[in-house]
Amino acid sequence: MGDVFGLRVGKCFCKAIVADLTTEEGVFTDGVGKEEVVLEDYADLFPEPWGRNLLDRCATCLNTIMDMVDRIRDTSESHDRCTVVEVMGRRAGYLALNAGIAVGATSILIPELDFDIEKDIIERMKRTQKTGKMHFIIVVAEGVNEKLVAQGINGVGALAKYIEHNLGVEARASVLGHVQRGGSPSAKDRVVGSQMGSYAAHLLLNGIGNRVVAMQKEKIVDFDIVEALNMKKSIDLSLYDTAMEISI
Repeated sequence: MGDVFGLRVGKCFCKAIVADLTTEEGVFTDGVGKEEVVLEDYADLFPEPWGRNLLDRCATCLNTIMDMVDRIRDTSESHDRCTVVEVMGRRAGYLALNAGIAVGATSILIPELDFDIEKDIIERMKRTQKTGKMHFIIVVAEGVNEKLVAQGINGVGALAKYIEHNLGVEARASVLGHVQRGGSPSAKDRVVGSQMGSYAAHLLLNGIGNRVVAMQKEKIVDFDIVEALNMKKSIDLSLYDTAMEISI
């Protein structure tokens, strides 16, 4: 997800190995799709990271977000503006949290944690203004929309208007969307994609299907699909605390 190209490399490599190593006619047929191996891509977008190390696996996506927000911040700074940036993450806030720290966001909203708009955005912006800073970046994971609606705010566009109305600071909303999935992948992501593709191909060659291929503690591993889907991992609360401490 954060690096579609990297996973595409892995999947193509998987197919190439199967084609190259299959020696018995009819070993693999169209029906093999019923016994498939999934290459687990970017856990930052979902709540099932399966033990992966976040920063190694989604560097491409985070770098894309950082680059785009850095460009947005140039305009925010020159116009003394607040920009609310929505990033991917319907059920997990890994991208928003790490990107928010990287770009120096004043506030970060993620699905895993409850928040209060007045306390966690408005008051933080007021405190920041006292330091002389007049431009702001608010990073929001797309999965917090329901929590925003519960506080009477219908999406990031409405949140920007709320900020402008309550603080008198010009505010805009920017939804980065699917551009986060593209870009030139890092060397690490390309290598990992190839490793996962090779691993998945050999599982299939050994007659093993219905598995999820992932990385755990820098090693390629596989899990039963049902087991993997039931795995959960919470965010690092200390990382969130750090973000809140250094952003004012």
